[in-house]
Amino acid sequence: MESDEWKLLIRCVYLPYEDGYAFSAELSLVESLIGNNLDCHVAICGDFNVDFSRNWLHTELLSSFCDNMNVRPVCGHPKCTIDYTFNFDMSRFNVLDHFLLSGVLYEKCVQTAYVDHAVDNLSDHDPILLHLDLDVQYVGFAAKVHTPRASWKKASDLDLSNYRSALSRNLANLHFQTEVLTCHDMNCNNSHHFSVITDYVKGITDACVNACKSAIPFTALKQQEGRIAGWSEYVQLLREKSLF
Repeated sequence: MESDEWKLLIRCVYLPYEDGYAFSAELSLVESLIGNNLDCHVAICGDFNVDFSRNWLHTELLSSFCDNMNVRPVCGHPKCTIDYTFNFDMSRFNVLDHFLLSGVLYEKCVQTAYVDHAVDNLSDHDPILLHLDLDVQYVGFAAKVHTPRASWKKASDLDLSNYRSALSRNLANLHFQTEVLTCHDMNCNNSHHFSVITDYVKGITDACVNACKSAIPFTALKQQEGRIAGWSEYVQLLREKSLF
């Protein structure tokens, strides 16, 4: 899931219980995935075969993984009402299925976390449900509106010079908090740092757009439906040859 505010990495897992090696191998795969997406908030869910209240073989492995990856199990959240997710002949009950969330998701977004003990569920595992309140911007698709667009090919040398000058002025008005630059935590989950970086990136984008509007000529010509730029010059002849 991606927007101007959020990039969310969601991973569903099933961790084996037979031996510690296979369990650790699966955790390593998830750790590698998180390491390749450090700009994402993380949600990991599934059957972990671990009950955090029991001192089992894999409990320490999963706890260490959570500490290293800065994720927290939702079963410890104040808004979680999960009592058990697994039963053995309705005589032994455990919480083996979990949601693991990274810092901001865990601290600010959890609304409810509960389990559905449906009477018609034939599995010994009951489904768990999580409601998150995410500040995501949704973009709806409406009818096509042909708005003026910047025509860089029509820009003169003077237009480009004016654009560079306007962009320099706009960027000079941006300010960035030095405390964020001095943060050396590769897995930083500080919500304030995240907000500062997001605002700074938006400021750079706005600076470019506003400079373009003030200096570059625009065109309001309606593009023909289905027309692709450069098709006639570069593609049409090759297409006809391939069809022949």
